[in-house]
Amino acid sequence: MTVDNIFAILLLPFLGALSDRTRTRLGRRRPYILAGAPLAMLFFLLIPYARLFENLALMMFTIILMNLSMAFFRTPVVALMPDITPSHFRSQANGIINFMGGLGALLVFFAGKPLYDSNITYPFIAGGLLMLLASLIVVFSIKEDRPIIEEENREGKKPAVSFRESLSAFYENIKDIFSGDRSLFFILLSIFFWFVGFNSIETFFTSYAKFYLGIKESTGALVLGVFSLSFMVSALVTGYIGAKRGRNKTIRAGL
Repeated sequence: MTVDNIFAILLLPFLGALSDRTRTRLGRRRPYILAGAPLAMLFFLLIPYARLFENLALMMFTIILMNLSMAFFRTPVVALMPDITPSHFRSQANGIINFMGGLGALLVFFAGKPLYDSNITYPFIAGGLLMLLASLIVVFSIKEDRPIIEEENREGKKPAVSFRESLSAFYENIKDIFSGDRSLFFILLSIFFWFVGFNSIETFFTSYAKFYLGIKESTGALVLGVFSLSFMVSALVTGYIGAKRGRNKTIRAGL
């Protein structure tokens, strides 16, 4: 699971910059989804079968390839929403995205238990097929508008595309965070500590449930559904509050 975070640090800034420079008939985000999602689904489906061979190296290799495939289209997917959504609707749009993410996680936790109890491969098959279906819906039903691209062309902006340029732009953004108003720095610091705490619980909760509470892994995963439920309930509400009261005030209140 640490490999996913390593890819996020090393690859996502570069792939995001590369996506900004991409110009195709499908747009600049959807080609990455179309290329990465099928591979991610394939390697995700292979994870339980690698476990059946009781070969740790094979299972780790499969998970690494899945994370690599996911990293290929994660940044373009995130960038797609602001690309096609006017600025004054982005708080609501972000709330809807978080709501759907919470709903999906809730479905996984509650539906995953009976599937896992029936056969350990069933949750992976269902998850892989749903991910592929969702990706295909995005690719073939959403048309990327071009206002952001046209605005960049008018302003003469040329996003970084090489890995070195991406790192340079990243360091410049870091300097901006530490200079002037420190509000953004403290918000990011709060988010960092929040994810450290939450991911620590989420990652090891099923192991804790099995080895210390004496319950099955599937039941432990079911308990995690409570996190997704609270996340889903608050997502839409905070999105509209952010639009009415301001994003900065809403974030500060939440933190």
